[in-house]
Amino acid sequence: MHFYCHFSYAASFNNPNLEFRQAQEYNACMTLARRKPEEGFESALAWSKEGGGAPAEHCIAIALIQLNKFPEAALRLEKAATLINKGEESLAAELLGQAAQAWYQADRLDFAYLLQSRALNLDPQNIDLFIDRGVILVESGKYQEALADFNQALTLSPQKIEALVYRGTVYRILDQLDDAKKDINQALLINSHYPEALLERGILKRLSQDNEGARQDWIEVLKLAKDTPTGELAQRNIEKLDINLPSNTEN
Repeated sequence: MHFYCHFSYAASFNNPNLEFRQAQEYNACMTLARRKPEEGFESALAWSKEGGGAPAEHCIAIALIQLNKFPEAALRLEKAATLINKGEESLAAELLGQAAQAWYQADRLDFAYLLQSRALNLDPQNIDLFIDRGVILVESGKYQEALADFNQALTLSPQKIEALVYRGTVYRILDQLDDAKKDINQALLINSHYPEALLERGILKRLSQDNEGARQDWIEVLKLAKDTPTGELAQRNIEKLDINLPSNTEN
């Protein structure tokens, strides 16, 4: 099972600690890295050699991610984290978390877990880091440890919808269906149009033999998120429903 996830590589250096000129260079570099990654990589590399520091390394990493060179990107993000000034631990943690995401994309869950843990040591109140590490643990089949991370995220932010959906999904995998339904229903109270929650509710309905209810939830997912991994899962589940595969095949 591939756990749908919301990893991102958001810009880390749009903050007052950058001088105006450096901030302009960083923004230009990131734009080029995303739009024309090969050119962006060369530009960021030159900037790094001129002393661009962590912002330049981050830009190099984003270009490499766009080029699907995830291990190389992860190493650059780790390097960027080492260049962060003392007192900015949350920024270093964000970069380590992004490095973990890159290792995850490279199917190196061991490296991803270690870096997420390092990031959490630096920033133990970071909700997104707990969620991301939980996703990695799920992919590693370590469901109880994943639940602990999602529980911690929800202790820090009880209305965090991603954590509710992920925890509900793990409960479903563990056949704790009442707990799963409780989390998914709570998520849909927060946002009734959240595609991942609707996808999961459809799976729970299918497991309860409510085929028509499952179909309606998955059709709604397609309306909201057709060209996304979540939409693709909904489409596959509808197809399985149409050929009457057993309910435990939806993932």
